[in-house]
Amino acid sequence: MKIKSSIVATCLAAYLNLAWAYVMYFVGRLVYAWENWSVLGGNFTSGKWMDVLKGGCLFDTSAIMYTNALYMLMMLFPLHYKENKGWQRAAKCVFVGVNALAIVINLADAVYFKYTGRRTTATIFSEFSNEGNLGNVIGVEFLNHWYLVLAAVVLIMGLSKFYIMPTGSLKIKSM
Repeated sequence: MKIKSSIVATCLAAYLNLAWAYVMYFVGRLVYAWENWSVLGGNFTSGKWMDVLKGGCLFDTSAIMYTNALYMLMMLFPLHYKENKGWQRAAKCVFVGVNALAIVINLADAVYFKYTGRRTTATIFSEFSNEGNLGNVIGVEFLNHWYLVLAAVVLIMGLSKFYIMPTGSLKIKSM
């Protein structure tokens, strides 16, 4: 598909990249549910799954809009120098970096949930403020949950590999 206007290509690329973020967040939600199935699984029926998916989509929308605000601003900036390669590389770095951090936090939360029975909030900083062996705990959990580390690497690589770089004609390019 060829789009001659670089402004349209930039907007469409931003939209498609945000759609890709939704896919990554959805996969992260599935991994989270799988990791915590022993705690969560007994309560789920097909109707409840639909409620979880709808609620998850609403939550993802707010999370994606907040975390990608700088990326959206960079992509929709009303000046023409946003179309140069340097600007677009910086936008890609912001997009991949912020969403990679969100994926890692979500997958780490999947482990944390088993111990506390709740999602991570800002109280985690006060809970672990006096912890002397936090590095050892994190290292052990990395080894125990190596598959979550692998899932994070695959999801982050997917964000980078399938990122759509706008050009004069919309093509998928990897950097």
